[in-house]
Amino acid sequence: MNFKEPLLTNVRSDALEAEVEISVLFPPKFEGETLPLIINLHGGGDDRRSLVGSKPMYEDLMISGDLPRAVVASFSAGLSFYTGGYEAFIVDEYPAFLNREFGVSLRPEDTAITGVSMGGFGSLKVALKNPERFGAVAALEPVSYTHLTLPTNREV
Repeated sequence: MNFKEPLLTNVRSDALEAEVEISVLFPPKFEGETLPLIINLHGGGDDRRSLVGSKPMYEDLMISGDLPRAVVASFSAGLSFYTGGYEAFIVDEYPAFLNREFGVSLRPEDTAITGVSMGGFGSLKVALKNPERFGAVAALEPVSYTHLTLPTNREV
């Protein structure tokens, strides 16, 4: 596998009962070592490709030492606000897949979640509901819709 290029593929999610489009960035000179995981949730109107556009920024931060070497992963979630089965995908399925395939650490202290706008909302919602799973959360310009009515027939 070419770890210099972003990985764009699909994975099956039982929680979502669907294939999920994912993207994964590997740090410079990645050799399959166990590394921390950063889950990057996209904003509304974006998809997994927004992470690919961030590759130079993440590489520069890792090379400079301002960000530890880590695997950075995202996925396409539409305008879901990360509700319903997305929470189980984020907390359980996706990290387990990344651990199996690339050896990322599953330790909470090695797992961060971040996002912008809708992704910031999702990051806060998921991390605050699952504090035992994440060592860090960074919500960038999180959307806050006080009038937002979330589905009642699904887990929020």
